[in-house]
Amino acid sequence: MKWFGRILSLLALCAVVACGQGKQQEKEGETTKTYLPKVSGKPGDLLIVIDHESWNSEVGAYLQEVLAGDYPMLPQREPYFTVYNVPHNAFSGSFYLHRNILILNLGKNEAGVDCQQNTWAAPQAVVVVNAKDREEALSLLQENGRKIQEFFENSERNRAIASNRKFNDVSVQTEVMNRLGGAPVYPNGFSLKSLREDFAWVSQESTYVNQSILVYSFPVEPDYVFTLSDLIARRDSVMRVNVPGKREGSYMYTAQTLAQPTMRWIKSGKKSFVEVRGLWELQNDFMGGPFVMHAHLDQLRSRVVVVEGFVYAPKYDKRNYVRNVESIIYTFDWKK
Repeated sequence: MKWFGRILSLLALCAVVACGQGKQQEKEGETTKTYLPKVSGKPGDLLIVIDHESWNSEVGAYLQEVLAGDYPMLPQREPYFTVYNVPHNAFSGSFYLHRNILILNLGKNEAGVDCQQNTWAAPQAVVVVNAKDREEALSLLQENGRKIQEFFENSERNRAIASNRKFNDVSVQTEVMNRLGGAPVYPNGFSLKSLREDFAWVSQESTYVNQSILVYSFPVEPDYVFTLSDLIARRDSVMRVNVPGKREGSYMYTAQTLAQPTMRWIKSGKKSFVEVRGLWELQNDFMGGPFVMHAHLDQLRSRVVVVEGFVYAPKYDKRNYVRNVESIIYTFDWKK
C-alpha cells in the first residue's frame, strides 16, 4: 500500500501548490462553470494546519487565544471556533474539504497572510500564513489576528445567510415588511408568533430551544444619537409589554449583573447600524439567554427600527444558535 500513500501525498502536494486554483472548470461557449465539492465539518469548526512544535509554542497559544477564545455575551463559556489541529504531513484527502482552514507555513521567504474563498470546496474559507520562522509568524498573527477571526466569522455568517435566502418563507417576510416597513429573511421553520403595528415576533421553537426574531420601532427626534443606555431602556420598555413569560407578572428584561451589554457601529453593504449584544432574563421567572440586536435609523419616518434575535436553549451550547439568529437579522431590508 506504500504506492497508494505516495499517490495521496503527491495529490496533496499538487493541491497545496495550486492553492486558490483548486477549481475544475469547464467552458461551454462563453460561459465558464466551476465545479467544487461541498464543504465538510460542522458550523463553527476550524481546522489549523501547523507543525507540533509551533502548536506548542507562543504561535499556537496565540492562535488558540484569538480563534478559540470566549465567544462574546453567552451565559457560559464557549469558544469562537471549535479548533482542531493537524500537522502538514496529515493534511490530505478529506481535510481539504473542511469549511474553515488556517494553514501556517514556515521557511518561506515572502511573509504574508492570504485570505481565500472556495480553494478546494464551497463555500470554503481558507487563510494561509507564510513566514520565515515562528518569530515572524507570531508577529504576523498578532498584527492580523482579529482580521483573521472576522474573516472566518463572516464566512460562517454568509453560509447561513445563503441558506436562509434559499429557503426563505416569503409569506412571513411579507407580513412583517408590510406592517413594519422592513423585515429580514425568515427561513422555513420560523412562524409568526405576534404581529402588531410596531412589533413583530417570529420564532422557531422546539421542546428545549427557542430562536426568536423581533422587529420593533420607536419614534425619535431628528437629532437622535444612539447611546447604549437609551437603547437598553427602550428595549426593556418594549419587552415588558410584548414578551411576557409563562408565569403571571413575568416579562423579559436586559440582564446586567453577569455582564454589561456592549455596543458598536457596523457597516454591512450599503447599510450602517448599531449592534448591541447582551443577556436577557425573565422577571419573576428563571429563564434567560443571549441576544443580539441591530438598530437602524429610519430618518424618513423619524424612527429607529430594531431587529433582534434572542435564544433560549438551557440544555445546549448556544454559540451556533446565536450565529443563526444573527445571520437572519443581518438580512434586514427596507420595504421598497
